[in-house]
Amino acid sequence: TNSEGFKPYAAAGMTLVRVPFLWERVQAEKNGVLIATEVDKLAAVLDAAAANKLQVILDLHNYGRYYNTPLAESDATMFADVWSKLALRFGNHPALYGFELMNEPHDMPGEGKAWNKLAQAAADAIRSHTAKPWILVPGYSWQAARFWQDTNKDLRVADSANKVIYTAHIYFDKDNSGLYSEKVEDAKPDPAMVAPMVKPFTDWLATNQVLGMFTEYGVPQDRAWQPVLKAFLKIMDTHPNVVGGTYWASGAWWGDYPLSVEPSKDGVVKPQFVQLLGFPTHAFPPSVPKVAKLGDIVGFNGNPTLFVVTKDGLYPFAVFDTYQNYRRQNPKAALRFISSSTGYTLRMQPIEDGGGQ
Repeated sequence: TNSEGFKPYAAAGMTLVRVPFLWERVQAEKNGVLIATEVDKLAAVLDAAAANKLQVILDLHNYGRYYNTPLAESDATMFADVWSKLALRFGNHPALYGFELMNEPHDMPGEGKAWNKLAQAAADAIRSHTAKPWILVPGYSWQAARFWQDTNKDLRVADSANKVIYTAHIYFDKDNSGLYSEKVEDAKPDPAMVAPMVKPFTDWLATNQVLGMFTEYGVPQDRAWQPVLKAFLKIMDTHPNVVGGTYWASGAWWGDYPLSVEPSKDGVVKPQFVQLLGFPTHAFPPSVPKVAKLGDIVGFNGNPTLFVVTKDGLYPFAVFDTYQNYRRQNPKAALRFISSSTGYTLRMQPIEDGGGQ
């Protein structure tokens, strides 16, 4: 709910955040009233995002369950009820991008067919109050992009506003869990692994002429995984049916979670964040950040190109390759993030303990 937490991402040219919440926290009884204190917290998040010119996906993070009981097709009424009430409360908030109907539904009675019915009931309930937000429909069976055509071949939700986005998740470890429990030398990260993993989802989008989004993806901080992330970002950025994505995860409370891109308290930037900086989306601003000085890496809000400040002006370069080379020569160094009103600056500085990311 703190506006300060959004600032590094807004300054880096990012425009979309996904905010997960538990169904039981906002509605303690099925078909019951929404809990005001919890709903007010979501409202505060939306207000903070609006203050930073960010859009928000509200994500019901329940895995196809309510109080850990898998939803069945007969639960369509109660599922529609919570979304009807959330749409009434938030449907026209200026920071709302859309509602993601559920996170990773799986192992439910009736399987994908039941999930399709539930999703349609929720979409209809939302549209009974507002046509503004996008409706984000997750795939059945963990939203797994690499198995999409096995589990979601017939997934389809009708929408009177024609604003549906189908959402998938992708992690690049062998079991698609995102735990990355294997040692790097056993996992053998390779950018070539990315395209076959996302192809089942992107091919389905293209065949059915619908829009898609990756609402979870992520890699550990180990440098071996960074080319994999970059290869994925290129696909996501260029595929005509993919409208973007949200990285998992960020936020101060994640601590030392290996996939987190949250900058440290002293401004040290995670290597995954460096990759994300290459793919922002807004108009090129008119001036460089005033905090920049000779030798800094400069980024402009909304421009995917990064530049180094030289005596002859700005010179574009590949930030991560340069960062890697710098770290090889200067192991006791950190990449620090300095934001300003027009953009951001990355500065590589020596540190005493060599603990930079």
